[in-house]
Amino acid sequence: MHISLLDDSGENLFEDTSDQRGLDMSEKAYHFIGGLLKHAHSLIAIGAPSVNSYKRMQPGTWAPAHVCYGSGNRSVLVRIPEKRRARRFEFRGADGTCNPYLLAACLVAAGLHGIQSRIEPGEPVTTDVSKLSNAELKERGISWVPRSLPEAIGYLAEDTILAETIGRSIWEEFINIKRTEADKFSRYVSDWERQLFANLF
Repeated sequence: MHISLLDDSGENLFEDTSDQRGLDMSEKAYHFIGGLLKHAHSLIAIGAPSVNSYKRMQPGTWAPAHVCYGSGNRSVLVRIPEKRRARRFEFRGADGTCNPYLLAACLVAAGLHGIQSRIEPGEPVTTDVSKLSNAELKERGISWVPRSLPEAIGYLAEDTILAETIGRSIWEEFINIKRTEADKFSRYVSDWERQLFANLF
């Protein structure tokens, strides 16, 4: 999901060529990113709402597996394109199974929370996050994205800001439906499991 912020005259509010981090991003842009990272675990539940979504978000793939941001870095959750492009960024924790309208509303809410609360995102990550050890991740304050739908839904259930954005009734129903789907999946025995365990045992 590509995110831009313009004022009424069309001026890009995410751009600032005096950026000391060297990314030509404004203070508002960094705070918006800070909001996305703050709510990242629950945003994943909206952007990746199927049990299969989490098979995609693995280290060393094109999908993000860690909560961080960086410029031109395809291993991060929030990616800032190279400076030759207009200042904007991408939230990469979504797939084709999500409701894009629901996701857009939640991304705006999380970003505005970041701006209003002046949430700092920390320093951008310039290396391939998948190659960092758990100790290095901890030292940099980088967490994993949720590893399953139930885990992501657990974060969403605690996110009161997104609950108010979505509306309590829709928020509760979404959580109930996704928990039901995850429960059904946990009881489903696939052909792969039958073949593997039949051979082993």
